Amino acid sequence: MIDLHQLEEDLRFDLLRNAIYHTARGQFLDLCTRSLNFVVIALGTSAAAEIGKGHIEPKWLAAAATFAATIQLVGDLGVSARVHFYLQRRCYELLSELEGPAPKDQTKIAEVRAKLTVLYGEEPPPMRALDAVAYNAACDSVGKGERRVKISWFQSAMRQFYPFNGTKFIPKVGNAAAA
Repeated sequence: MIDLHQLEEDLRFDLLRNAIYHTARGQFLDLCTRSLNFVVIALGTSAAAEIGKGHIEPKWLAAAATFAATIQLVGDLGVSARVHFYLQRRCYELLSELEGPAPKDQTKIAEVRAKLTVLYGEEPPPMRALDAVAYNAACDSVGKGERRVKISWFQSAMRQFYPFNGTKFIPKVGNAAAA
């Protein structure tokens, strides 16, 4: 017999983990966009050249501003941030479908799971260490701390920069129930 409560709980967890992931990724990319905008504006002004006189040659300030602008234009970080915020909102919309007052049946849970699967197809390739951090945060928020996975300090530090494809995040010692 299918345990509807467990199916619903697992679906809620997946939606929450995804929402946490997309929030973190969107906020990081938004911060990068704002920071690069600041660098381009600050280094591209004649005031920066005046401040740098005697310490830094203006050509190096111009080169730094050009480099920052190139990263921003090529990386399109602002658009990437908006994509993650959109995906975050969609996760919460799907989560709200499970929050309704009507009792859930297998069909409703399957419908929401199908919508989540479609959403997975819209996602950019995941940053696996960031996903593991989101997984741990979701575990903590639903009171399942024993399911947390181990993340090294290096993986944590590089979670926004390196995808860690193929890395298996294993349960912390003593957490045999972790996925």
